[in-house]
Amino acid sequence: MLNLDHALRIGPTHSISFTHLMICSSNSRLFRAGLEQYIFKHDSSLGIKDGRSPYDFGFAFHKRADDPGRWVHRAMRWTPLRSVITTFPNGTKSMLITKVRPTGSFYPMQLMKDLLEALNNFDGAWESTNRVYSILEEFVWATWSDLRRERAGRADGHTVIASMTMSSGKNESWTPTPEQLKSLIAHQKEW
Repeated sequence: MLNLDHALRIGPTHSISFTHLMICSSNSRLFRAGLEQYIFKHDSSLGIKDGRSPYDFGFAFHKRADDPGRWVHRAMRWTPLRSVITTFPNGTKSMLITKVRPTGSFYPMQLMKDLLEALNNFDGAWESTNRVYSILEEFVWATWSDLRRERAGRADGHTVIASMTMSSGKNESWTPTPEQLKSLIAHQKEW
């Protein structure tokens, strides 16, 4: 979120504007042309597949906010998640949070600006993140956007993780060799 705040502050001074935010880890590398068309077509990566792991091809899924699971329980300790993120625009609280693999997830920029403003207006939001011991990225952007689906466009896309290569060591990803990189770049295909 701090990177987003910085980008929004310096963008206008360089005549740069943004329509969407896509979350990438520091070791992400994008090789496939056409990701921007996929993002424009689907607007956000909130395609829900109930009962599936969030790590199966980057689907989003719902979890109960009172779930005793380790990550949800730890994330719900963060007061802004309970007080800001899980609140519908009409003020009612959601009993569900949306969990998604953050890397490759994407959202309309205006929703993210609204989220940033809401967190900036919540006293102590940023200072308290280092006491959570959870991966807040898996919940914050997706839950905020899911509770505002009418503003999230078609919201039927999935994270673009399947079109990325990452140096993460996880089974669903791979680290390309220099020869594979040259081949990928030489043979890019559109979506």
